[in-house]
Amino acid sequence: MAPAAAPTDGASPSQDALRVITAEGMHPPRLARWVPWTLGAAGLLSLIALPMPLPSGWVWAPAAMGMISSAVLASWAERRVHHRLRSRSRQVRVIANLLQPLFSLAATVLVTALLVGLLPAPLATLTAPPIAFGGLWYAGAALGTSTLSWVDAIVRRVVGSFRARLVWVTFVLVLGGYVVAMAVGLGAVELYPWVLADPDTVSRMVLRYAGPGDQLSLDALTRYLAQVRTGVLSLAGLLALPAVISACGKAADTAMELLRPLGEALRRVGRGERNVRVQMGGSLEFAELAQTFNGMVRALGMAERMERAFGAYVSGHLLERIRAQHGEAALPPALREATVFFADIRGFTRLSERLSPEAVVGVLNRYFESVVELVEAHQGYLNKFIGDAVVVVFNGPLDQHDHAERAVRCALALQELVDRLNLEQAFPEVGRLEIGVGICTGPMLCGNIGSARQMEYTVIGDAVNVASRLTDLAPPGEVWASERTIECLPPESVYQALPLQQVKGKDRPLQPYRVHALPGAAAGSTVPEHPVLDARRTSS
Repeated sequence: MAPAAAPTDGASPSQDALRVITAEGMHPPRLARWVPWTLGAAGLLSLIALPMPLPSGWVWAPAAMGMISSAVLASWAERRVHHRLRSRSRQVRVIANLLQPLFSLAATVLVTALLVGLLPAPLATLTAPPIAFGGLWYAGAALGTSTLSWVDAIVRRVVGSFRARLVWVTFVLVLGGYVVAMAVGLGAVELYPWVLADPDTVSRMVLRYAGPGDQLSLDALTRYLAQVRTGVLSLAGLLALPAVISACGKAADTAMELLRPLGEALRRVGRGERNVRVQMGGSLEFAELAQTFNGMVRALGMAERMERAFGAYVSGHLLERIRAQHGEAALPPALREATVFFADIRGFTRLSERLSPEAVVGVLNRYFESVVELVEAHQGYLNKFIGDAVVVVFNGPLDQHDHAERAVRCALALQELVDRLNLEQAFPEVGRLEIGVGICTGPMLCGNIGSARQMEYTVIGDAVNVASRLTDLAPPGEVWASERTIECLPPESVYQALPLQQVKGKDRPLQPYRVHALPGAAAGSTVPEHPVLDARRTSS
């Protein structure tokens, strides 16, 4: 089956690019490698044996090799012709199947007669048997194909089940073979009275086949009739054997023609292709199988598209957590200590007032695309976008014992990322972006919130409110952290205590800290290194 080009990326191809796997693309049968080698060896042995006074058994050895090879070659040739005819119309196939046995028999008789009449007797003895045997084998195989095609065409109109078709085809073939055998046997039996009724025929037969000194006797006649009967039965068997083999092979091919497309489609699905369909046709069982397979692939493709669409709205870590739960999106709520930070673009509302909506969305998307990659690199959970701000959580839903350190490293890297984007003039519409980041560590309620039809994994608690307040206070380009966050950082961290701040919703003032840099990752830590942090550590 001719393979189709696989998709070049991980995305499923569109429905417009569906590839229907059919039986028409099956490869034609291949000839076994040993056949031409055996034919060549038989010809070489024949040339060697001609001038040598070898026993008769040795002379017939290369002829036997040639006969076996020619039978295999004839069977392969008949299958190739049958494969070529598959693309033709039904009328052409029927006529060709009817004429093939007749033409092959006529050609075999003609070629054999020419060989016997034109070649020397030793050479004709070596070449004629393989050619005659191969021609008769081809005629028998073509006869079996013709019989099977007619029987299958008739049965197909009566029954639609593949099992019933096989039963009826096998029954007709066996019955036909039995009838032929009976006809040959009865013909041989009827030969006795026909021969005995003609004295002249009796005399000629006996004189021809009687041995030296034999008299016209019933024993000589019986010996002759036995030879005739043996020859007739041998010829009938020579034609019947390839016919039965060919018919059985074609019946098996009928099943495999419908199974091979399914196997090829399964291999393509295993390689990640979701635009594969199996042609629906044939018997009822295979049509139902193809329909079931196509429905399965269609549902699988739809599930993957929904997963990709879902993954565009949630963090990759949350998606992996849901996959680990076998698609169960109910993440149990838990009260745990976690770290959250808000990153807000300073003055973006004023900047966006002079831009078109398309330009505002374009700036935000370019900025958020870099932010998402950075958060993923630090294994944070990007909880949500709030206008031009992002909310990132550490230690939820993934367990992270060093969540405070991860959050601070990610926030520092985010500030460096914005500086680099500004240097590269990534936002020509606004000129320059500046962000402030506020971080807080504390107990939070982490879990799914919403209804059974739509929910969102989020964090709730006083620490979340504090992080939001610290973000409002942080000047552009700075990272402010709560006192609890600073307590969780490594001792070598570089930070600065700031004046107490009274914020809305808190009775006591907050003690914020401006974080400058963190030390290198400790041995065995899972915190990823980042070139931004190396630069800040060197400057400090």
